[in-house]
Amino acid sequence: MILEELLDSLEAERIKILFSSQNSKIRGLETSFFALRVPLESTYAKEEIKCISVKPIVGSSDKILVALLWEACFGRKFKVIHWFILFNVLIKTLKKDRSSEVLLALLVIITARAGTCKWNSNMKPLKTILFEAYGQERGDGIMNVFLENLPLQLPKRRPAIESCLAIEFDGKFSQRYPKPVPYIGVGYKDKGSLRQSQGISPLESEFIAEKDHVYEILLRQVKDKFKDIINLK
Repeated sequence: MILEELLDSLEAERIKILFSSQNSKIRGLETSFFALRVPLESTYAKEEIKCISVKPIVGSSDKILVALLWEACFGRKFKVIHWFILFNVLIKTLKKDRSSEVLLALLVIITARAGTCKWNSNMKPLKTILFEAYGQERGDGIMNVFLENLPLQLPKRRPAIESCLAIEFDGKFSQRYPKPVPYIGVGYKDKGSLRQSQGISPLESEFIAEKDHVYEILLRQVKDKFKDIINLK
């Protein structure tokens, strides 16, 4: 399985939004960042859409991140939807530093060793994959490097991820259609025009290109360091 297979095309717009021009830090994320809906079908011309619904149920983003990272490293309940949430975190906080590289490596390694997955399928944790590939002694050494460079310190005991995030795999939401654009010259042939200040400003292409470049650099480094595990074609 390659990374692209875990990203539904319906989420493309959300990924673009994550590439905002604001520099976000992992420990500075709002808990509302973890509230999301993942459509499971086309949204075109439909009022009600099947989706996966994710809601934070604690008031600390650090607790959510620690639970996600612990499950990804050691747990037996790290699901594809959890992977997707961590990928969102990576994109939102992407920098050319050790922390982003380690987080990307964690996601790539887990993905490369996953079978064909559904959103609620469990994925092998990083520790299991490293031990299978390198043996316990060397795998333990590499695992410690990961733990030292993760953005948050992980506890020895499992934090219950189910007490941090409420996930509904068979949820639904009603699609809101945009209101008609108001015209200035109502009743006249000339419909007028909106002020240029109205509307949503497009994302800065230079900033997106810069982040894309950083992502490519980090991905090359990850592939080179763990090519015997990833074995991407």
